[in-house]
Amino acid sequence: AAIWSSKLVGKHLYCACEDGSVKVIKVKKHGLELARTYQKTEARCLCLTVDDKHMYAGYADGSIRKYELIGQLHTTHPDTKEESCVDTEVQIWSLLLVGDSLFSGSSDGTLSVWDTEHGTSLQHFK
Repeated sequence: AAIWSSKLVGKHLYCACEDGSVKVIKVKKHGLELARTYQKTEARCLCLTVDDKHMYAGYADGSIRKYELIGQLHTTHPDTKEESCVDTEVQIWSLLLVGDSLFSGSSDGTLSVWDTEHGTSLQHFK
């Protein structure tokens, strides 16, 4: 599957994939090894960001999902399609984590700020 985005954290490379999965590749001295594949979704995974405990992934269906780095999937952020025009297909193209806030950039030109603990929208700019 094509890789849309990647982020190196320590010795692990997190890859946002066309098939809707997130693959974690362990970078070794003499090569690469697949360490984990997170659950596939119906939508393409377009971007991601990682902190000490969580990974946040943005998808082509407008959703942002929060994953425990060693646990199960937890969806905490609402689907941004609910807040855009009904006929508009919104895709999450970029994510940036700053402290407890997650910034997302979408295909309709919206920059959104989310509370990572509660998954609530704090502010939108268009």
